[in-house]
Amino acid sequence: MAVTVASFLVRFPEFRKAGDPMLTAVLAEVELQVSDSFGDQRDMALMLRFADTLALSPWGRDAKMVSPTGKISTYGARFDRMAEANAVSSSRLGSSSGGSGCT
Repeated sequence: MAVTVASFLVRFPEFRKAGDPMLTAVLAEVELQVSDSFGDQRDMALMLRFADTLALSPWGRDAKMVSPTGKISTYGARFDRMAEANAVSSSRLGSSSGGSGCT
């Protein structure tokens, strides 16, 4: 199943207020950051990266979706755990600049 804005919002309805134009743009961005290395879990990894990117954006910070330090969201922490569990290194995430800090 491919991740769409609609399927993302079913799983993460807290992002509805971001609006379709922003969601569509961010989804296109994160599609390039998450490789097929996650196998059957790629859709969930993509959704977590999608949520993390939104939460860390100025919009997400204004919505208080990250801790005061603003370094990582709960979505990013879940993505990192998933990457570690699947032995997905930052060099295999699908983007040379897109990694979550996992090695």
